[in-house]
Amino acid sequence: LRLASVPLPFAAAANPDFARSNPPPQAKTTEVKIYSELLTDRHSSLTEKLKAATELGNQALGDAKEDIADGAGTIEALVSLAKSKHSEQAKERAAGALRNLAVESWKNKEQIASAGGIPPLVAIAETGTTEAQVDFAVGALASLALDSDNKKLIAESGGIPVLVAQVRNGHTAAIQTLACIALGNLTSNEVGNKGKSNKMLVAEAGGIEPLVDLAATGMMEQREAAVGALWNLAFNDANKKLIAA
Repeated sequence: LRLASVPLPFAAAANPDFARSNPPPQAKTTEVKIYSELLTDRHSSLTEKLKAATELGNQALGDAKEDIADGAGTIEALVSLAKSKHSEQAKERAAGALRNLAVESWKNKEQIASAGGIPPLVAIAETGTTEAQVDFAVGALASLALDSDNKKLIAESGGIPVLVAQVRNGHTAAIQTLACIALGNLTSNEVGNKGKSNKMLVAEAGGIEPLVDLAATGMMEQREAAVGALWNLAFNDANKKLIAA
């Protein structure tokens, strides 16, 4: 059951910088090149890199996501921003851009993972200091989790307990919904991880109870996402008993 097949755009309410009209195709191509070069230039200031990440995140909402990913070092530069130890804004902008790049692009899902993007996104989802940071990171993980190899990488990076915690205690309904979607995607058609399937790891992380709670008491989108995750988790005999209990 694939739960994140629809676009996951930047949340305008959380970050109004990510709401604007789309320029013509030729202008978009030129902008992508300019901002990709600005982002990857080691002489660019942090302010310039933040501007570039913001603009590329906007462009990734449309049909420019492949062009952005094809830029030499662009995804790697965004991953580097996501790892920033000195700028919370850099983490937010990078997570948002990576989220939009991952949506509806199998190639980009693979490239983000190959560039080492999953561990910093898990870290932001766990320790993010703003709702926007966490929202973008969890949304990125939800999309990345559709890829079979990424399912393993997210689990190996400690992503499952982090996502379970966001289902239980996410600061917004949107974050809780995205965390449910991520868990659903992690447990869909997965082949297991170091002897344990993600279905088992979600249960061990205490994920079933908060999913059942949301399915019973959440808003409609939360209920739908929670039920989808429970659907996948129920393809495990031990989980059937836990869900029933």
